[in-house]
Amino acid sequence: KGTNIGFYDCHVAPAVDWFKETIDLLAVKERRLVVPMIADLDLDTWDEKVHGALTAKCYINFNADFWWYEDESDFIPVISGGLVATTQKWWKDSGGFDPGMRGWGGENTDQSLRAWLCGGDVVRARTSRVAHMWRIDSDKRTLSHFHLKHQTDNLARVAALWFGEFKDKFRDGGLNPSINVSSAAQRIKELQCKPFVYFLHRFRKLYRKGGVLPDNVFKLRLKGSGKCISRSGSSLRL
Repeated sequence: KGTNIGFYDCHVAPAVDWFKETIDLLAVKERRLVVPMIADLDLDTWDEKVHGALTAKCYINFNADFWWYEDESDFIPVISGGLVATTQKWWKDSGGFDPGMRGWGGENTDQSLRAWLCGGDVVRARTSRVAHMWRIDSDKRTLSHFHLKHQTDNLARVAALWFGEFKDKFRDGGLNPSINVSSAAQRIKELQCKPFVYFLHRFRKLYRKGGVLPDNVFKLRLKGSGKCISRSGSSLRL
């Protein structure tokens, strides 16, 4: 019955009044995801680590892997997952979690692209601070004690659903064509979502400076035959 809905890991420690700016930002726009500033969690005190790092922003490459970065803008290409809020109406209208995904990963990219390409946006709340426990191999307290037996290839589902004309760039052309995203694709059609190139254009500064989108593309031509070298997956051919 509430207006907003949030998803936050259990291994976090929110600061005092952490939710206020998040709620204010959601009140401005219905189709919106809001991410807090993510701090380091001190496991001994279960509070924000003094002089720890603060982060919130991620982007994806053509393998749908997400990477952390920072700049001056409060708009976020992709959320990291596990720390996000949105309006309950947008959550329902957009279809919620992809029922074809099992296990961790990919849902963050799916939700982010759904927001950006279907009339919404993703922003950070600078005064909303939540300390988060990171997985550290050397600290057994941080290790996961539950492992899903039937993990699906969630990143491939993201590529199959959202990448459009850029699908061939996913894992060098290794996208499984049998992945069924028809139900989610129907929802995208109903929401009148834009193609993936809109997302790349929206964050063109990031993708061009990061070398994901090169300024120039060259082809190699074999002397004599005049044929060009082309790539299909991991194979090269004339």
